Amino acid sequence: MSDTFTFSGRDGTAVTAYRWLPGEAGEPVRGIVQITHGMGEHALRYLPLAEALTARGFAVYAQDHRGHGATAGGPENLGVLGDDGWAQLVTDIGLLSAHARTEHPGAPLVLLGHSMGSFAVQQFLVADGTPPDAVVLSGTALLDLMEQGWTCPRRWICRRSTRRSSSAPASSGSVATPRRSTPTWPTPAAASASTCPARRRCSLLAGRSATSPP
Repeated sequence: MSDTFTFSGRDGTAVTAYRWLPGEAGEPVRGIVQITHGMGEHALRYLPLAEALTARGFAVYAQDHRGHGATAGGPENLGVLGDDGWAQLVTDIGLLSAHARTEHPGAPLVLLGHSMGSFAVQQFLVADGTPPDAVVLSGTALLDLMEQGWTCPRRWICRRSTRRSSSAPASSGSVATPRRSTPTWPTPAAASASTCPARRRCSLLAGRSATSPP
């Protein structure tokens, strides 16, 4: 069986979610698979996967992210996450997990994130809350060192732009070799400032590694 429902985000936003069950509601399941979709798509794109999983005894849950699918509310809102939308999107993952666990107490939960959803899952894993029993990341990259940016305003990740600098003046017969400076991360105290120090630029965590080139 399958159905559509909504749950409230912590800011009151109505988030559209989907549930696929291998049998009737209340029947035991092998486990829960929670799908967190990528940018520019929606949860129903994963219908074939949900059907394959329910055929093997798993309950499947997924939500349309803010600015995506039915949660967007209309074409004019597609791609618009809203105020503090990224942080709220990450929080929505935990809310749906709690809902699924309530409906299937004791069942292990696997969190599957694709593309942008995989980055949201990685951020969720270092946030406070009940962790999943297993994680599957698809179309992803490692977001190492990301915890150092969590205190930055609006939960942006601050990173210093890499710059080329010349070495000391070359002596006769030698050639100066440009070098790229090593990116540095703000301390928690610096990151909590109203503006990013040391000419660091902020990039929104939306589908690329925090260590990728500027």
